[in-house]
Amino acid sequence: MTVFSDLAETLLQKLSRPRSWLWAVSLVLLLPLLVYAYLGLFSRHQADDFCYGWNATSRSLIDAQTTWYRTDSSRYAATLVLTLSDRLGSWTLPLLPLLVLGLLLAGVYRLFKRLQERLNLALPAIAVFFLAEVQVYFVLLLAPNLYQVLYWRPGLVIYLLPLAFLTNLAAFLLDHAARPVTKWRPLLAGLVVIFFYFNAGFSETIASLQVGLLALIFVALLFLAKGRTRNWALILVGAALVGSLLALATLFFSPATRMRQGLIGPAPDLVSLVRMSLSNAFIFMYISLGESAFSLLILLVTAMLTGYCLFAARLTDTELDPVRLITVLFLAPLLAYLLGVFVVAPFAFGESAYPEARVLINAMFILVAMVLLEGLVLGISLGLLQQHSARIAPVGLRVILLLVLVGVSLFPLYSTRKVLRTDLPLYQQRARDWDARDASIRAQVGQGQLDVTATAFFSIGKVLELTPDPSNWLNGCVAQYYGADSITGVSP
Repeated sequence: MTVFSDLAETLLQKLSRPRSWLWAVSLVLLLPLLVYAYLGLFSRHQADDFCYGWNATSRSLIDAQTTWYRTDSSRYAATLVLTLSDRLGSWTLPLLPLLVLGLLLAGVYRLFKRLQERLNLALPAIAVFFLAEVQVYFVLLLAPNLYQVLYWRPGLVIYLLPLAFLTNLAAFLLDHAARPVTKWRPLLAGLVVIFFYFNAGFSETIASLQVGLLALIFVALLFLAKGRTRNWALILVGAALVGSLLALATLFFSPATRMRQGLIGPAPDLVSLVRMSLSNAFIFMYISLGESAFSLLILLVTAMLTGYCLFAARLTDTELDPVRLITVLFLAPLLAYLLGVFVVAPFAFGESAYPEARVLINAMFILVAMVLLEGLVLGISLGLLQQHSARIAPVGLRVILLLVLVGVSLFPLYSTRKVLRTDLPLYQQRARDWDARDASIRAQVGQGQLDVTATAFFSIGKVLELTPDPSNWLNGCVAQYYGADSITGVSP
């Protein structure tokens, strides 16, 4: 009986090791992310893609860039990436979702790793990677219009790609701010200006978010930071802020922006802009927290269990100030709301309206990060409470909680069933139909028939499609892309 008890105790001890479970759930969570990336293989040119494609292939690189900046789009970084993609060939479209998701996951992992190092959490690398996966997955799951920001190239490049770049740039700042260099300081500061200037050029939304985030960090460093790295951190963050402000000015004062503003009408005054931005950010959080309550609860519980199991098992002996934990717990929602205000402000300025769904991917990233942080802080607090008690958390309790963690980690697999059952067949069929239409149009043009008829598909993700009117702007872009005089959309 004693031998059996010893074996059972040994087995429980092994089962209570969080690292092994974290490896397992990390591998499980990779599967839904790979499914999202796989769907990108069926991406094709849609709507504005044809305009970008024609402009990229009919002009030189510099001429294409200046033409967009002068006439239609001030987003110089986005138009550059789109132009390069078209000049390389249409084979780049199916690969972009995979590349951007990989870049986003790597950026979130690097950012979380740097943050936990600065906060002295001493989390295992696999735990940080798992939390990064959770962040990326729930952003995709809760995206207001995932199709437009992942499978429609303009939305992907304008809104999701700069978010991926920003996570990597933030990790870069954290890394270099904590390790002050004695040489090449002006060069490094100059590179920071350039990097943040380029990234803010993808859209007014990311530029505004960068300005707001960096301004908050700069003020916090100014009043709260101490030690020998303080001045160097202020220089780097200040350089990033300067680059972001220069980009915002470049976007705002472009000829394309003035033309667009002339068509839409005058921008709201400052008071109206502030009021509208505050209201729209609140509406976004209110709607998201209500409509996605169950998913966000799963996110909160996942983060709590991860934090508690790691600290209750005493995998780290780090000492954390309870006051700081409480401060983070209560300040996180306020900071998330303020950053949300910066996300919605450009649309309020340009359109005097609530943002379109694809714009809100940045706000959703912030909201998911807030819930993840809240859950992690709560879990760590409970784990530290366990550490400071008279005894270690019972092995049985730790095993049960780890099993619960595995259970909630299976939620992404369950929710991905819809993607496999509904979205995958739909996207595959659309890709086949698009390829057939592409071949038909090229055949008609090749035979000298320049007034072309082509199938008009039903819209996916509210992305515009061909219309029966050949004078429609989209039909015109499609005609120019294929070298036709006109294209008329007809029902299949």
